[in-house]
Amino acid sequence: MVLSSDKGVSMVPETHRMIAGALDQYMSSTFGVELDRSKLLRGSIAPDIYPKYKFIPHYYDESIDYIVENIVRLVPYMSEIIHDTPWRKLLVHAISYKIGVISHYLCDYMTHPHARRIRCTSVQDMREHLLYERDLNRYVRSNGIDRDLSFDQRSHPLLIEKKDLRVMIKEKIEAEVKAYLAEDISFENDAASAYALNVMILKIVCEAAYGYAVMRQVQIA
Repeated sequence: MVLSSDKGVSMVPETHRMIAGALDQYMSSTFGVELDRSKLLRGSIAPDIYPKYKFIPHYYDESIDYIVENIVRLVPYMSEIIHDTPWRKLLVHAISYKIGVISHYLCDYMTHPHARRIRCTSVQDMREHLLYERDLNRYVRSNGIDRDLSFDQRSHPLLIEKKDLRVMIKEKIEAEVKAYLAEDISFENDAASAYALNVMILKIVCEAAYGYAVMRQVQIA
């Protein structure tokens, strides 16, 4: 029996929401950015709910360019939020939602069924995919998210042009996915890797947002 959908079945919603909740705390404690938690959590499950995402599969090859472009587009708006400009209150709801959507895809890149492309085109593959995601959710619910990140957490303004930022982000995501695939398959690794990739990308976005403000001031001067 062949199933009609090939977009992939994602982490169960609870897992996405837990990781998004951890990202909310990270943004608050590290950058002093208070996101709209409700919008963030809603965005984190949106790709599994709304028809507009039906044609954006949750596999790296099919969606990476779309996700990178959406990450890059966050920068000028995040700059307004970080610097608490008059636009902040208008932007924070939409940006929180968009960060949630992006986090959904980044998480899926770092989970076994998506990273190793277990397609949902047969009953056997769908069963394997769904059972793994179910058990991963149970693991995360019982153990939480490991927030002990190994990379440098110090921040500095990132002065970079949009086209170069696009290349940089894609290369970093690709490197993280390759490193993940070299590791043994485990729920612990999936949860930690998904969270770490999201944190790394949000850190770059915030650093680029600081840099964006600096470059804009220079242009005005």
